[in-house]
Amino acid sequence: MPLRRHVHTRQLAELDPQQDYAQMLRIFARHEFPLDMLLSGELAQLKTFAIPRMSALLHRTGQYEQHSLKRLDDTRAILTEILQDGVDGPHGAKMVEHLNRIHGHYKIANDDYLYTLSLFIYEPIRWLRRFGWRAMTTAEEQGLFMAFRALGEAMHIRDIPPTLAAFESWREDYRARMEVYAPSNQQVCDGAIHGLSQMLPRPLRGLARPLVKVLLDDPALLAALGLGRPSRPLGVVVWLVLKGRAWWLRRFNPWEVASFQDSPLARHYASYPHGYQPFRLGPEKIIRLLERQAA
Repeated sequence: MPLRRHVHTRQLAELDPQQDYAQMLRIFARHEFPLDMLLSGELAQLKTFAIPRMSALLHRTGQYEQHSLKRLDDTRAILTEILQDGVDGPHGAKMVEHLNRIHGHYKIANDDYLYTLSLFIYEPIRWLRRFGWRAMTTAEEQGLFMAFRALGEAMHIRDIPPTLAAFESWREDYRARMEVYAPSNQQVCDGAIHGLSQMLPRPLRGLARPLVKVLLDDPALLAALGLGRPSRPLGVVVWLVLKGRAWWLRRFNPWEVASFQDSPLARHYASYPHGYQPFRLGPEKIIRLLERQAA
Protein backbone atom coordinates (compact mmCIF):
# COMPACT_ATOMS: atom_id res chain seq x y z
CA MET A 1 0.00 0.00 0.00
CA PRO A 2 1.54 3.38 -1.00
CA LEU A 3 2.47 5.72 1.81
CA ARG A 4 0.81 9.12 1.74
CA ARG A 5 3.54 11.50 0.64
CA HIS A 6 1.27 14.55 0.33
CA VAL A 7 2.29 15.14 -3.29
CA HIS A 8 -1.27 15.99 -4.25
CA THR A 9 -1.79 18.13 -1.14
CA ARG A 10 1.20 20.25 -2.12
CA GLN A 11 0.03 20.41 -5.72
CA LEU A 12 -3.37 21.68 -4.58
CA ALA A 13 -1.69 24.35 -2.45
CA GLU A 14 0.07 25.71 -5.54
CA LEU A 15 -3.12 26.10 -7.57
CA ASP A 16 -5.25 29.24 -7.80
CA PRO A 17 -8.88 28.41 -6.94
CA GLN A 18 -10.09 31.31 -9.07
CA GLN A 19 -8.43 29.94 -12.20
CA ASP A 20 -7.48 26.30 -11.57
CA TYR A 21 -10.70 25.02 -10.02
CA ALA A 22 -11.27 22.35 -12.67
CA GLN A 23 -7.81 20.89 -12.03
CA MET A 24 -8.38 21.06 -8.27
CA LEU A 25 -11.61 19.10 -8.61
CA ARG A 26 -9.87 16.43 -10.67
CA ILE A 27 -7.22 16.02 -7.96
CA PHE A 28 -9.93 15.76 -5.29
CA ALA A 29 -11.73 13.04 -7.25
CA ARG A 30 -8.68 11.11 -8.46
CA HIS A 31 -6.22 11.21 -5.57
CA GLU A 32 -6.94 13.36 -2.51
CA PHE A 33 -10.55 12.65 -1.47
CA PRO A 34 -12.04 10.22 -4.02
CA LEU A 35 -14.33 8.10 -1.85
CA ASP A 36 -15.27 11.10 0.27
CA MET A 37 -16.42 12.97 -2.84
CA LEU A 38 -18.36 9.92 -3.99
CA LEU A 39 -20.12 9.25 -0.68
CA SER A 40 -20.92 12.89 0.01
CA GLY A 41 -22.39 13.21 -3.48
CA GLU A 42 -24.83 10.39 -2.72
CA LEU A 43 -25.83 12.08 0.55
CA ALA A 44 -26.31 15.37 -1.31
CA GLN A 45 -28.84 13.68 -3.58
CA LEU A 46 -30.78 12.33 -0.60
CA LYS A 47 -31.01 15.80 0.94
CA THR A 48 -32.84 17.17 -2.09
CA PHE A 49 -35.72 14.77 -1.37
CA ALA A 50 -36.58 16.70 1.82
CA ILE A 51 -37.98 19.51 -0.34
CA PRO A 52 -41.61 18.68 -1.27
CA ARG A 53 -41.53 20.66 -4.50
CA MET A 54 -38.59 18.60 -5.72
CA SER A 55 -39.77 15.27 -4.37
CA ALA A 56 -43.21 15.77 -5.95
CA LEU A 57 -41.63 16.13 -9.39
CA LEU A 58 -39.37 13.12 -8.82
CA HIS A 59 -42.34 11.09 -7.58
CA ARG A 60 -44.30 11.93 -10.73
CA THR A 61 -41.45 10.77 -12.95
CA GLY A 62 -41.07 7.54 -10.93
CA GLN A 63 -37.35 7.43 -11.66
CA TYR A 64 -36.17 6.86 -8.08
CA GLU A 65 -39.03 4.55 -7.16
CA GLN A 66 -39.03 2.40 -10.29
CA HIS A 67 -35.44 2.68 -11.58
CA SER A 68 -33.55 3.82 -8.48
CA LEU A 69 -30.22 2.14 -9.15
CA LYS A 70 -30.09 3.41 -12.73
CA ARG A 71 -31.08 6.91 -11.61
CA LEU A 72 -28.26 6.99 -9.05
CA ASP A 73 -25.77 5.59 -11.56
CA ASP A 74 -26.84 8.10 -14.21
CA THR A 75 -26.36 11.07 -11.88
CA ARG A 76 -22.90 9.91 -10.81
CA ALA A 77 -21.84 9.11 -14.36
CA ILE A 78 -23.06 12.40 -15.83
CA LEU A 79 -21.34 14.46 -13.13
CA THR A 80 -18.14 12.44 -13.56
CA GLU A 81 -18.20 12.93 -17.34
CA ILE A 82 -18.70 16.69 -16.94
CA LEU A 83 -16.36 17.44 -14.08
CA GLN A 84 -13.44 15.24 -15.15
CA ASP A 85 -13.18 17.20 -18.40
CA GLY A 86 -14.43 20.49 -16.98
CA VAL A 87 -17.43 22.44 -18.20
CA ASP A 88 -15.16 24.30 -20.64
CA GLY A 89 -13.63 21.12 -22.06
CA PRO A 90 -15.02 19.79 -25.36
CA HIS A 91 -16.51 16.63 -23.86
CA GLY A 92 -17.60 18.32 -20.63
CA ALA A 93 -19.42 21.05 -22.55
CA LYS A 94 -21.28 18.49 -24.67
CA MET A 95 -22.28 16.58 -21.53
CA VAL A 96 -23.65 19.79 -19.99
CA GLU A 97 -25.70 20.31 -23.16
CA HIS A 98 -26.98 16.74 -22.79
CA LEU A 99 -27.93 17.38 -19.15
CA ASN A 100 -29.66 20.64 -20.10
CA ARG A 101 -31.69 18.88 -22.79
CA ILE A 102 -32.86 16.30 -20.24
CA HIS A 103 -33.78 18.96 -17.67
CA GLY A 104 -35.56 20.95 -20.37
CA HIS A 105 -38.35 18.38 -20.33
CA TYR A 106 -39.24 19.21 -16.72
CA LYS A 107 -40.48 22.36 -15.02
CA ILE A 108 -37.85 22.98 -12.33
CA ALA A 109 -37.72 26.18 -10.27
CA ASN A 110 -34.45 28.10 -10.38
CA ASP A 111 -34.22 28.05 -6.58
CA ASP A 112 -34.45 24.24 -6.63
CA TYR A 113 -31.54 24.08 -9.06
CA LEU A 114 -29.62 26.46 -6.80
CA TYR A 115 -30.26 24.40 -3.69
CA THR A 116 -29.19 21.19 -5.41
CA LEU A 117 -26.03 22.90 -6.64
CA SER A 118 -25.28 24.13 -3.13
CA LEU A 119 -25.51 20.62 -1.70
CA PHE A 120 -22.84 19.32 -4.07
CA ILE A 121 -20.57 22.04 -2.65
CA TYR A 122 -21.37 21.93 1.05
CA GLU A 123 -21.91 18.22 1.55
CA PRO A 124 -18.28 17.30 0.64
CA ILE A 125 -17.05 20.14 2.87
CA ARG A 126 -19.23 18.95 5.77
CA TRP A 127 -18.28 15.31 5.27
CA LEU A 128 -14.55 15.99 5.18
CA ARG A 129 -14.67 18.17 8.29
CA ARG A 130 -16.43 15.36 10.11
CA PHE A 131 -14.95 12.16 8.69
CA GLY A 132 -12.16 13.00 6.24
CA TRP A 133 -8.49 12.26 6.76
CA ARG A 134 -8.23 16.04 6.72
CA ALA A 135 -10.61 18.92 6.10
CA MET A 136 -10.36 21.01 2.97
CA THR A 137 -8.34 24.18 3.20
CA THR A 138 -10.05 27.52 2.62
CA ALA A 139 -8.53 27.66 -0.87
CA GLU A 140 -9.75 24.13 -1.65
CA GLU A 141 -13.27 24.98 -0.49
CA GLN A 142 -13.13 28.01 -2.77
CA GLY A 143 -11.97 25.84 -5.67
CA LEU A 144 -14.89 23.46 -5.10
CA PHE A 145 -17.27 26.42 -5.04
CA MET A 146 -15.83 27.84 -8.27
CA ALA A 147 -16.05 24.46 -10.04
CA PHE A 148 -19.73 24.04 -9.23
CA ARG A 149 -20.43 27.70 -9.87
CA ALA A 150 -19.04 27.17 -13.38
CA LEU A 151 -21.28 24.12 -13.75
CA GLY A 152 -24.29 26.12 -12.56
CA GLU A 153 -23.58 28.89 -15.05
CA ALA A 154 -23.25 26.33 -17.86
CA MET A 155 -26.64 24.95 -16.80
CA HIS A 156 -28.09 28.50 -17.02
CA ILE A 157 -28.88 28.61 -13.30
CA ARG A 158 -29.57 32.23 -12.37
CA ASP A 159 -28.62 34.30 -9.32
CA ILE A 160 -25.82 32.07 -8.00
CA PRO A 161 -24.51 33.86 -4.89
CA PRO A 162 -21.09 35.42 -5.54
CA THR A 163 -19.23 33.93 -2.58
CA LEU A 164 -19.07 30.70 -0.62
CA ALA A 165 -20.34 32.43 2.53
CA ALA A 166 -23.22 34.09 0.69
CA PHE A 167 -24.23 30.78 -0.88
CA GLU A 168 -24.20 29.08 2.52
CA SER A 169 -26.43 31.80 3.95
CA TRP A 170 -28.80 31.47 0.98
CA ARG A 171 -28.88 27.68 1.39
CA GLU A 172 -29.80 27.86 5.07
CA ASP A 173 -32.58 30.35 4.35
CA TYR A 174 -33.97 28.19 1.53
CA ARG A 175 -33.88 25.11 3.73
CA ALA A 176 -35.70 26.89 6.58
CA ARG A 177 -38.45 27.92 4.16
CA MET A 178 -38.79 24.80 2.04
CA GLU A 179 -37.77 21.69 4.01
CA VAL A 180 -40.80 19.97 5.51
CA TYR A 181 -42.23 16.45 5.53
CA ALA A 182 -44.41 15.33 2.62
CA PRO A 183 -45.37 11.77 1.58
CA SER A 184 -43.53 12.25 -1.72
CA ASN A 185 -40.32 12.96 0.22
CA GLN A 186 -40.54 9.59 1.93
CA GLN A 187 -41.57 7.71 -1.21
CA VAL A 188 -38.68 9.05 -3.29
CA CYS A 189 -36.19 8.64 -0.44
CA ASP A 190 -37.29 5.04 0.11
CA GLY A 191 -36.73 4.35 -3.58
CA ALA A 192 -33.28 5.90 -3.53
CA ILE A 193 -32.27 3.94 -0.43
CA HIS A 194 -33.38 0.77 -2.18
CA GLY A 195 -31.08 1.72 -5.06
CA LEU A 196 -28.20 2.39 -2.68
CA SER A 197 -28.79 -0.99 -1.04
CA GLN A 198 -28.26 -2.68 -4.41
CA MET A 199 -24.72 -1.29 -4.46
CA LEU A 200 -23.89 -3.25 -1.29
CA PRO A 201 -23.04 -6.95 -1.04
CA ARG A 202 -26.26 -8.93 -0.58
CA PRO A 203 -25.68 -9.77 3.13
CA LEU A 204 -25.25 -6.04 3.92
CA ARG A 205 -28.22 -4.64 2.01
CA GLY A 206 -30.41 -4.51 5.09
CA LEU A 207 -27.97 -1.99 6.57
CA ALA A 208 -28.60 0.63 3.88
CA ARG A 209 -31.46 2.42 5.66
CA PRO A 210 -29.86 2.42 9.15
CA LEU A 211 -26.57 3.64 7.65
CA VAL A 212 -28.24 6.45 5.73
CA LYS A 213 -29.93 7.65 8.92
CA VAL A 214 -26.64 7.61 10.82
CA LEU A 215 -24.70 9.40 8.07
CA LEU A 216 -27.30 12.13 7.53
CA ASP A 217 -27.41 12.68 11.33
CA ASP A 218 -29.78 15.65 11.25
CA PRO A 219 -33.08 15.33 13.18
CA ALA A 220 -34.95 17.94 11.12
CA LEU A 221 -33.77 16.43 7.84
CA LEU A 222 -34.58 12.88 8.92
CA ALA A 223 -38.06 13.97 10.00
CA ALA A 224 -38.64 15.67 6.63
CA LEU A 225 -37.63 12.44 4.89
CA GLY A 226 -39.80 10.29 7.14
CA LEU A 227 -36.79 8.23 8.21
CA GLY A 228 -37.03 8.42 12.00
CA ARG A 229 -34.17 8.51 14.48
CA PRO A 230 -30.86 6.78 13.79
CA SER A 231 -29.62 3.91 15.94
CA ARG A 232 -27.31 5.25 18.63
CA PRO A 233 -25.21 2.05 18.91
CA LEU A 234 -24.82 1.85 15.14
CA GLY A 235 -23.87 5.53 15.13
CA VAL A 236 -21.03 4.80 17.55
CA VAL A 237 -19.80 1.90 15.42
CA VAL A 238 -19.92 3.96 12.22
CA TRP A 239 -18.13 6.87 13.92
CA LEU A 240 -15.34 4.55 15.13
CA VAL A 241 -14.98 2.93 11.69
CA LEU A 242 -14.82 6.26 9.86
CA LYS A 243 -12.41 7.78 12.37
CA GLY A 244 -10.26 4.66 12.03
CA ARG A 245 -10.40 5.04 8.26
CA ALA A 246 -9.30 8.69 8.59
CA TRP A 247 -6.35 7.67 10.81
CA TRP A 248 -5.29 5.05 8.25
CA LEU A 249 -5.65 7.43 5.28
CA ARG A 250 -3.42 9.99 6.96
CA ARG A 251 -0.64 7.43 6.62
CA PHE A 252 -1.52 5.53 3.45
CA ASN A 253 -3.18 6.45 0.16
CA PRO A 254 -4.34 3.73 -2.25
CA TRP A 255 -4.51 6.41 -4.96
CA GLU A 256 -1.20 8.13 -4.29
CA VAL A 257 0.06 7.09 -7.73
CA ALA A 258 -2.83 5.43 -9.54
CA SER A 259 -6.01 7.42 -10.17
CA PHE A 260 -9.18 6.37 -8.39
CA GLN A 261 -11.03 7.03 -11.65
CA ASP A 262 -9.14 4.12 -13.24
CA SER A 263 -10.04 1.71 -10.43
CA PRO A 264 -12.67 -1.04 -10.77
CA LEU A 265 -14.67 0.62 -7.99
CA ALA A 266 -14.93 3.93 -9.84
CA ARG A 267 -15.68 2.28 -13.17
CA HIS A 268 -18.35 -0.03 -11.74
CA TYR A 269 -21.92 0.93 -12.50
CA ALA A 270 -24.33 -1.89 -11.66
CA SER A 271 -26.84 -0.58 -14.21
CA TYR A 272 -24.18 -0.72 -16.92
CA PRO A 273 -22.13 -3.90 -16.39
CA HIS A 274 -20.59 -3.54 -19.85
CA GLY A 275 -20.05 0.21 -19.65
CA TYR A 276 -22.25 3.11 -20.71
CA GLN A 277 -22.58 5.46 -23.64
CA PRO A 278 -22.28 8.99 -22.19
CA PHE A 279 -24.98 10.54 -24.35
CA ARG A 280 -27.45 7.77 -23.54
CA LEU A 281 -27.32 8.47 -19.81
CA GLY A 282 -30.64 9.63 -18.42
CA PRO A 283 -34.30 8.56 -18.28
CA GLU A 284 -34.91 6.12 -21.12
CA LYS A 285 -38.12 7.82 -22.22
CA ILE A 286 -36.35 11.18 -22.53
CA ILE A 287 -33.32 9.67 -24.25
CA ARG A 288 -35.52 8.01 -26.88
CA LEU A 289 -37.30 11.31 -27.48
CA LEU A 290 -33.99 13.18 -27.84
CA GLU A 291 -32.73 10.57 -30.29
CA ARG A 292 -35.90 10.89 -32.40
CA GLN A 293 -35.54 14.67 -32.42
CA ALA A 294 -31.90 14.38 -33.53
CA ALA A 295 -32.67 11.88 -36.30
